[in-house]
Amino acid sequence: MSRVYFHTPTDEAELLGAERAHAGVLTHDLAAQHITPVLDPLGELTAHGRLVGTPRAQLADRFNLYARTGGTPNLLIWHGRELRASSLMLNTALELGDDGVKLMARLYGQCEIHAYVEGPHRAWLADIMERGLATGVLRRGMGWEGKPDHPHGKGRGVIPLLRSRDDEPVVMSYSVCDGFPNPVAWDWEPPAEWRPPSWTAEEWAELDGDDQEDYRASAVDEAFGALPSDERWRIAMGALRARSKAGLLELTPDGWDDFCFGHELSLFDLQADDWRDRVERALDAQAQIEALWAARSDTADWLRER
Repeated sequence: MSRVYFHTPTDEAELLGAERAHAGVLTHDLAAQHITPVLDPLGELTAHGRLVGTPRAQLADRFNLYARTGGTPNLLIWHGRELRASSLMLNTALELGDDGVKLMARLYGQCEIHAYVEGPHRAWLADIMERGLATGVLRRGMGWEGKPDHPHGKGRGVIPLLRSRDDEPVVMSYSVCDGFPNPVAWDWEPPAEWRPPSWTAEEWAELDGDDQEDYRASAVDEAFGALPSDERWRIAMGALRARSKAGLLELTPDGWDDFCFGHELSLFDLQADDWRDRVERALDAQAQIEALWAARSDTADWLRER
């Protein structure tokens, strides 16, 4: 079974992967109640995408079905650009839900790209989790309050981990993706003078520069894994914080209620008279953000400085 991990430099806790699946179902079903009022905008947005030709009578059900998978591409197209349905549904759930629902939306949408909380806010996040357990939004036995109720469950629980100290960050990862810390997400490369530990200097010198570079590129995980743990955390957290300067990945009280995914639109925006203008503006803004994200300029600058 998959896991959602909560890492610190000195400890770790895990949730059963079933809780991430539950988070996806919970947030989608909450949002799906508001599909029917936006059938006219959906009709325009699906006219050139995967659902082209769908009769109006079937549109709500078919959109609901395809959007539920999260990763189905090209459901909604506006003037040749995709309006991601997954962000639309998650943002609707964020508008409707309490803190527990907001946490589940962030968990579902961001655990695999390393959402995190800084040390001073760990207790605040633990409070949200405890309230979510009390209301039933978060499920008991999954690993929130103690070791997961599973034969292979490990750890003491996410909430006890969060409450154990306030001077270390806690970072999420998803077991079917990269763990944390890792070199891949930050484009980390071994230094130019690096060589495999098992090679002598003479053996390494027999390779020409191109072959050495190719070997270094293929041995990124090996080289990163050989670094001391505190150095790996320093590199990964520095790059993660640089990438999250706009509040994209940090779970924090500041901006908690205002956070949105992707294009920042919800189904409620499609109910507005000016929904077309809202879609156009949102896609323009998203394109600018994604260009910066793809360039990873902040992360690259941070790594170069170190």
